[in-house]
Amino acid sequence: MVPENGIPGLPHNFFLKNLIDAKKATGDEVGERHREVPCDVCMKEEADELDTVPPASVYCVDCCQKLCKPCSRPHKLWIGGPHQLRDLATVGKTELLQQHRNRCEKHEFKFIELYCFDCRVNLCMKCFAVGHTQHKCGEIEQVADEFCKHIDTDIKLVQQRLYEFTAAMATADSQCANFIASAERVENEVVEIGEKLKRMIDKHVNEVQQEVQNLKSATIKEIEAQKDRLSLALMTLESYTEYAMQLKAKGSYSDVTMAADKLHSRANELLKTFVSPDRLTHTMLQLLLLCNVMFLTSW
Repeated sequence: MVPENGIPGLPHNFFLKNLIDAKKATGDEVGERHREVPCDVCMKEEADELDTVPPASVYCVDCCQKLCKPCSRPHKLWIGGPHQLRDLATVGKTELLQQHRNRCEKHEFKFIELYCFDCRVNLCMKCFAVGHTQHKCGEIEQVADEFCKHIDTDIKLVQQRLYEFTAAMATADSQCANFIASAERVENEVVEIGEKLKRMIDKHVNEVQQEVQNLKSATIKEIEAQKDRLSLALMTLESYTEYAMQLKAKGSYSDVTMAADKLHSRANELLKTFVSPDRLTHTMLQLLLLCNVMFLTSW
């Protein structure tokens, strides 16, 4: 959340600031490690004569400045104590970060020397004297060492949790891959079985269809034969009926008496020969039922 007074009200991240200063000091940010860098002090004093600025040879950890040899001499004899000067050619960024002494945000020329446990803030001696004398405070180096122990413990716990989640992610990836492979295998098997069943069904349908066609052909032949027999019966029965009716209607008495016995014998013969026309219908129904049974039982 942005404070009421805007961006300037945000707390300073001294670690990032120190990281930037260390990169500048070691030349990492612009590849200056491979070439000479000018002295910061001479650069300010002779801004109009950049060609005459001597190269820096040391780095002052306390002042965060790159210095030439002449400019570094006062830092060795500083009244408040000599500053930490490091050879710029061999200085490392990590070393500078660890040895860097932060200046107080409220008092620019004072270094951070104490940590207030009550307020959880870093203090210079002036801050301590002004508002923290009654608080629990400790030397910044000792407090930092203790905090580092706690940080190490937290790092181990977080790393353990990181390992657990990494392992869980690997397991999830493996399970997902196995599931996908299994699902694809099942899909292929379903398609294969479906194709096999389809071929079997198509073959069976063709076989049953052929059997039905054969039965149909045989049945039609049988029906046609029965129809021929019926036609013969119809013609014979109609012929007898027509003759008998004509004899009865138009014959003389003698014609009737002479033919009556033969007509009676012929009638009995016809009735024995052509017993019942239902036999054909019954045969057709039997054949149709047999066709249905064949089709259903074949599955």
